[in-house]
Amino acid sequence: MSARADLGRLRQVGRGLSSTAPGLLVGAVLLATLGLPVGLFLVVAFSPRLFSQGTAWLTGAGFTGAIQSGALQGLVNSMVVSSIAAVGSLAIGLALAWFTSRSTLWGRRFWPLLIWAVLLAPSYLVALGWEQLLANHGSFWEMGFRLPWLTTLFFGPVGVVFVYILKGVPFAYLATSLAMLALGGEFEDAARIHGAGRWGAWRV
Repeated sequence: MSARADLGRLRQVGRGLSSTAPGLLVGAVLLATLGLPVGLFLVVAFSPRLFSQGTAWLTGAGFTGAIQSGALQGLVNSMVVSSIAAVGSLAIGLALAWFTSRSTLWGRRFWPLLIWAVLLAPSYLVALGWEQLLANHGSFWEMGFRLPWLTTLFFGPVGVVFVYILKGVPFAYLATSLAMLALGGEFEDAARIHGAGRWGAWRV
């Protein structure tokens, strides 16, 4: 009797391993192709001699030099720009997702097509397009819309943040719109029936 029980347990373990083996294989492949290069890149920063990139086995000179040089300011600027772009993209993407799935926004069926167009457009192409529009003697200039202050504003940190937000909106929109479609509008309808306002229903 115990032998049969042991055999049954072994079969269950075998089925469990066979069902999890593909997932483990995919995880191992991703770790090898993505995690390993990044990990080795970080190891080189601390131990350059390990890969014949220097003489020190263990050092932090690279990080010290980055902090003491002008690279630190560049790092701070990158953090600020990326943070603002992330918040702006999330806010706009969430608003678009809500309007296209929970309201009667005009042309809401065409908004996803526009979002996909922005997503598929290369970042450099978007930047060059706005540059062509706003540059001195550009398209707006030739049409009579000469706004030097706008040109100066765009060719600076504000323009960089604007392009990053524009390219980040599709990702935020796709993530939030799918979540809203999966939830449905039943919770919001129930909240409105029980007296919640628009803001209260939206929070639900």
